This record gives sequence, C-alpha cells and structure tokens, in this order.
Amino acid sequence: MKTNYLIDEQQTIGENGSRTHGPNAVLSMLHHYLHGNTYGEKACHFHADNSVGQNKNKTTLHYLLWRCAKGLHKTINLHFMIAGHTKCLCDACFGMLKTFFRKSDVNTVSQLVKIVDNSAKCNRSEVYNENDDDENSLKWYRWDNFFTKYFKPLRGIGKFHHFRFTSDEVGVVFARETLEQPEKRLVLLKENANLPELLTTLPEVIQPAGLTEERRRYLYNEVRPFVQFNFRDEFCPRASEE
Repeated sequence: MKTNYLIDEQQTIGENGSRTHGPNAVLSMLHHYLHGNTYGEKACHFHADNSVGQNKNKTTLHYLLWRCAKGLHKTINLHFMIAGHTKCLCDACFGMLKTFFRKSDVNTVSQLVKIVDNSAKCNRSEVYNENDDDENSLKWYRWDNFFTKYFKPLRGIGKFHHFRFTSDEVGVVFARETLEQPEKRLVLLKENANLPELLTTLPEVIQPAGLTEERRRYLYNEVRPFVQFNFRDEFCPRASEE
C-alpha cells in the first residue's frame, strides 16, 4: 500500500508551497506514517533514492538512530540506490495514480483525495489538517535543529549505500558502501549529549508559513478563472487586495 501525502501550498513549511522536500517535511511525514501504521514490528527495511541535493540524508540517519534509541524499533536497515537509479516499486502505484488523474477533473484537495483513493487498490491518501490537535495528526517538526544537539554528521555520507541501526548500540550506525564490503562502525552520538532529554522530548512544532499576499492575488486573478465555477471559492477565496 502506497500512502500519498496531499499538502496544499498554504500548508507547507515554507511560503507558497516551498520546502516540501527538505528533512523537516519528509521526516515529519515518515514519522506520522510509522506512528499510525505500526503492527508492532521491531525490524524494518527502508529503500530510498539518493537525492543528495535535497540535503536530508544526514538528518534521516539521525532520525533512525533516534527511533532505535527510543526502542521504537530494534533494528532498522536503510538502503540508498546508486545515484541515477531511482525506480522503486511504489513508482508503479504512482504511475496508476497519474493515469487516473489525467482523466479526471480536479479543482480542490478534497477532490484530489477521491482521485488518489480510487486510482488503484495500492494507493491511499493522507491530508494535512492544521486545525487537528489530535496526537496522531500530521505535524511539521524541526528535526534538523533538534538532532544537531545530540548527533554528529556522518562525513562522506555520499559514498555509503547501506546503513544498519540497532537499539543495542545507541547513537551508532553501521555503514558500508556495497553489500559485499564489511560494515564500518561509526559513532554519531555526541560525547556530551543529554541522552535522557533525547529520549523523552520531541522537536519544536513548525506552523505552516501560508501564502504571501502576492501569491494570493496571483491565484485569484490568474488561476481562479480556470477553476470550475462551483469550486472557485474553495480553491481560492478573494484576496484582501486586488
């Protein structure tokens, strides 16, 4: 089952739909998924592309170290693809979603939810609701700053493609460049790290940055006329200034 997170551009960490691929956004969605879809498993494998340019691999390692340190998983294996090879199994589900999307009228996020859920049995949607205070709802967390207090960056991270984390060795990652090579034991936990604090606190919650007034006027004047009439107010209310 592929979970598709649907985020309106006014709900993102950065203004006008920006900063959706950074570590705080990606790891917040991953954290939400793992929190709400657990079956009590203690071991898991993650496969990811190697998008170094998005600058989230360092924080991803820290997040997985944190999960094992808290005992949320006993072991975690992370596998990065060779750069340039980014085809995963979930791409097939996304392909079916794109096919269904192109044949549908979509004016609002609520309509997009139906498109995703009906596109294929392997697709499901998850939306961001900034008014939902439930502990299980999706929230944006400032993971990068939080982990900086406790973990060191892994130098030369780009050359490694396989990582192993275990709750038996808190703050330690076992890394190797290829599956045929032996693991290297690397300690990322800082010597002065406050371990009790690390295990009992969460990062600061980030509030969505919303839309600038300029962006609101653009959507209202340039995009709204192309939206089906019955959905114009839901898609783009009148800007405060025109």
